Amino acid sequence: VNTWTHLAFVRNGSTFTPYINGIAGTTATNSSALYEGTAGSLVGAVLVNPVSSFFNGYMKEIRVTIGLARYSGSNTSAANFTPPTGPFALA
Repeated sequence: VNTWTHLAFVRNGSTFTPYINGIAGTTATNSSALYEGTAGSLVGAVLVNPVSSFFNGYMKEIRVTIGLARYSGSNTSAANFTPPTGPFALA
């Protein structure tokens, strides 16, 4: 409560790694496409018909990067990192 938390979910090749405040969680592997549907994407909600679950809090500086495994280095192994403390660069 009343604490900012940096969350990242990184796909590097077929390896997926979740991070909370820069600490790597358990990795999983899957080589299939992430999303192939025609519906829009959601951030902060899980829709499982007929139940919806929404994030109860604030989100700031949401970033989706395609083609770059941000926070994971140059290989598929998970490594901890120091989360950014300022705004994202626009470049």
